[in-house]
Amino acid sequence: MLHKLTLFLAFTVVGTLYAQSGAIQSAEGLDNIHFGAELRFRTETFNPIRPIDGLDSDSTSAGRARLYFSAEVEDHLSAFLEFQGAAVDSGSESDSSLHQGWGRLNHLGGSASLQFGRFEMDYGNGRMVSSFDWSATGRAWDGLRWHSKLDNLLVDAFWTRPVAGQGAPLGGRDSFGGLYASLIDSPLGMDIYAFSRNQDSTTLNRARDFTYGAIFSGSPGPGMSWSLEGAYQTGDHGASEASAHAMAFRFDIESGPEVSFGFGYELASGDNDSLDGNAKEFLPLYDSGDVWHGTMDLFSWTNLQDFVLRARVGFDDAWAFHTELHQFSLAKDGGDNPFHDSAVVLSADGDLGTELDLFVTGALNDFAHLRVGVSEFFAGDAIINGDNQMWSFAQIELRF
Repeated sequence: MLHKLTLFLAFTVVGTLYAQSGAIQSAEGLDNIHFGAELRFRTETFNPIRPIDGLDSDSTSAGRARLYFSAEVEDHLSAFLEFQGAAVDSGSESDSSLHQGWGRLNHLGGSASLQFGRFEMDYGNGRMVSSFDWSATGRAWDGLRWHSKLDNLLVDAFWTRPVAGQGAPLGGRDSFGGLYASLIDSPLGMDIYAFSRNQDSTTLNRARDFTYGAIFSGSPGPGMSWSLEGAYQTGDHGASEASAHAMAFRFDIESGPEVSFGFGYELASGDNDSLDGNAKEFLPLYDSGDVWHGTMDLFSWTNLQDFVLRARVGFDDAWAFHTELHQFSLAKDGGDNPFHDSAVVLSADGDLGTELDLFVTGALNDFAHLRVGVSEFFAGDAIINGDNQMWSFAQIELRF
C-alpha cells in the first residue's frame, strides 16, 4: 500500500541525513564511500485518457524513492546497492524492491572488469537498450557483464535476465545477452552491437531473435553534429521467421552556447502480410520511446516513420525550454498497430498524426530539479476511432 512508500521515503531522508552528518565511518581498506538518495514525484493529466473518441479525461500521479550506497576496496573491488520504492499511481499499492545490487572486480588482466548482480544498462542512443529513467520503476537486469578496453576500443559482453516488473513482464523468464563495442578517440564515432533476446512466454508473438546494428556519429563543422543508426533483426517472432530493420538519423546545430536546433528521421519496418512466413515487423528491445518518439510515448517502434524537428533554448544557466514537433506515419500502410494501446483502430491510410511537445527543465537549487510540460497529439486519418489528445505533466526530483 501507499504507506509502504511513505515509510520508505522517511527511511531515505533519515538515512541520507545520517550519512551526511558523518556518522558512517570508513572501515579499513574502504575508499570512495558514497551514500545518497532520490525522491521523485510526478503528476500527469490526459484529455482524453486515450486518443479515442468519446473517452473522459483522467489524471494520475506516480512517485518513487531510491536509496543508494557505493564503495570501493583499494580500486580492485567496487560495490553498489540501490533500494527502490515506487507507486505507479497515488493510492495504489506500492512496490519496494532492490533496484540495483552489484559487485565489480576491477583491473582483471589490466583494464578489464567483471560486473555481477543486478544493474542498469544504457547503450548507444538508448534506442535499443535503456534504463528507462522516465518510468517510476526503471529497468534493471540480473546477470554478468564483462568490460574491457583494447587500445581505442571499448567492449562489453553480457548475459542477463530482465528483472520482472523492471523491464520484463511478471511471470516471465526472459533472457537477454549481447556484445557492444565503441570506438573512442576517433573523429568518426562508431558503435557496433549484437543482441540476443529470448522471451520465455506462452504468447504467440513471443520473440526469440537477434538484433545486429551500428551507430555512426561525427561533427562536420563547429557546432554541428550528426548520428546514424541502423539495425537488422532476424530469428523468430512467434511462428514466423523474423526479417526486419530499423534506422534513425539525427542532425543538430548549436547556435551559440544556449541555443540548438535540429531534425531527425526514424523508421522501423512493419508488414502484416506474413503469407511467406516472414515477420517483417521490427520489435524494439528495451528502448526509451519518450526520448525519441514524442514525450507522450504513444507509439512503439514498430511499423513507424517519424519526422521530427527539435529546438532548445537555455536561459538563466540552469533552465532550458525544449520543443519537438513529430509527424508520425505507418512505414507500411495497413501493417500492424504501432500504438501501445491496442484499442486504437487503424485504417489503411498511413497518416498517424502530429505531436507537439513543449517542456521546461531546470534546477531550483543544487538538490531540487523540476520538469514541466504540455503536449498535444493531433490524430491523423489512419486512426479510425481517434481523437486529439492533450497531455500535461509536472515532475519534481530531489537528489541528495
